[in-house]
Amino acid sequence: MKKDTILKYTLLTLTVLVNVFIIVNACINGTVSSQESGWFSKTFASVINFFSPNYINDSNFDNFASIIRKLIGHFGLFAVDGFVSTFTAYFFLKDLKSKTNLFFFLLTLLLGLLVASVSEFIQIFTPDRFGSFIDILIDFGGYLLGFGIAISILLFEQVIPFKNTENI
Repeated sequence: MKKDTILKYTLLTLTVLVNVFIIVNACINGTVSSQESGWFSKTFASVINFFSPNYINDSNFDNFASIIRKLIGHFGLFAVDGFVSTFTAYFFLKDLKSKTNLFFFLLTLLLGLLVASVSEFIQIFTPDRFGSFIDILIDFGGYLLGFGIAISILLFEQVIPFKNTENI
C-alpha cells in the first residue's frame, strides 16, 4: 500500500474520531460533562496558584473554569478538528483538477460549521446543557484557526517543497 493511501485513510480515521468525540460529548448531560472537565480546571488552577498563590480562588474559580472549558473544550478541540479535517480533505482532493480548490475550501469550512452547529443543537435536548450561538462561534473560531494553520503549512510546502534529504 502506498504511503499516500495510508496517510489519507489515517487522516480520515482521525477526522471521524475527532468528530464522533465532539458529538458524543455534546450528548453527555451537563453535570457529568462539568465533572469530567473540572479536573483539568482544578489542575490548571493549581499550577497557576503555584506560581502566583491564591490567584485562582473560590470567588473566581467558576469563571476561570468556564473560560478554560471554552478555550480547551470548544476552541481547542475544534482547532484540532479544523487542522485534521483540512489535511484529510486536501489529501483526498489534491489529485483532482485545480478547479476543485474552491470545493476543497468550502467543503472543509462547511464541515466545521456543520459539526459546531450540530453539537450545539444536540445540547438543546441534553439534560443540564443548552445550545448556544456564542459556542457555535467559539467552536467555528477554533476550527478556522486549525484550518488556517493547515492551509499555511500546505502553502508553505508548495512554495518551499520539502526535499528528500536522505542522499545529502
